[in-house]
Amino acid sequence: MASAAKTDRTSVLRDCHIYQDTVTFFYVLFETLSKAGVVVEIEQDIPVPAGGHRTPDFAVIDSGRLADVLDHKGSLPEAARTLIELTKMRARYRTFQHNGQNVSPQVTVLYPASKQAIIEDVRTQLPNDLTLCSFDQMTRDTEIKFRLQGPVKAQGLAQVLGTNPIEYRPSYVRSTYKFIKAEAPVVYTAFSVWWLFPSFRDTKTAYQRDYTVERDVLLSRLGKFYPPWIRNNLQLSSSRVNKALEFLSTIKFIDWAPGRNDIIVHSEKGSRSGDLLEYLAERWAKAGPRRPPKGTASIPEDQAVLDDFGIRSTGPRTNR
Repeated sequence: MASAAKTDRTSVLRDCHIYQDTVTFFYVLFETLSKAGVVVEIEQDIPVPAGGHRTPDFAVIDSGRLADVLDHKGSLPEAARTLIELTKMRARYRTFQHNGQNVSPQVTVLYPASKQAIIEDVRTQLPNDLTLCSFDQMTRDTEIKFRLQGPVKAQGLAQVLGTNPIEYRPSYVRSTYKFIKAEAPVVYTAFSVWWLFPSFRDTKTAYQRDYTVERDVLLSRLGKFYPPWIRNNLQLSSSRVNKALEFLSTIKFIDWAPGRNDIIVHSEKGSRSGDLLEYLAERWAKAGPRRPPKGTASIPEDQAVLDDFGIRSTGPRTNR
């Protein structure tokens, strides 16, 4: 039982770190592409011919036309699942409606270089027109190194993804931007909210154990930690904050209930918890929802997507 709980906590922490690295990655690549004169839209809804829309991570526009779609993977599952997920992603981004025309962009998947062995297991089974591009993990580094392994359409994109490493300042990016449109782990949001609470504390109540923070004021402050491509984040923040507050209330860090604006913060709780993120991850692993068991068998819908690309999942060599 103890080892299972530890595995859960490790998974929660891993998800938090992957999300933080993803926020950093998105901003750094956005800034680099913009400086290189490459027009890019990030996490924006784009119509598709069948109705509805798709929301690619990066949509690169060249001469007013959608040329490339970049899909970022903070990690990869075991090989059989990676094959299915990347094939489904390629199918999802097959055709868009852009400026009144149906267009088929070049699709590139960006994945951690540390997962190269998984890619090699499935490389020959992936759709032929899917471009691969690895990047070095960024933890505590000051640069991102890409290795582009196929074609892209937009001018300037290949130079950004295939030449010199991109340098950045981790401390600046991670303290300035904490969220993107993609859903954040509840523990990550709870940690960020708890980190913000002391900034609202009145000096007159500095020596009191409890103090009050207004939820609407918290939402306003949290909105400043989104990157510039997310123009309206109030609804996005509201849902995330509610989940984080419910969790913090469950573990007695705060006194709050849905529909209430006043949040009573028990300041001594966090100060006695050691590494706060690890503590929150431990509590979430014990009280939060469990992950579904990992399986390698593909469901019929998954195989249908593989069939559409003429792919048969014969089973990669190993699971990593």
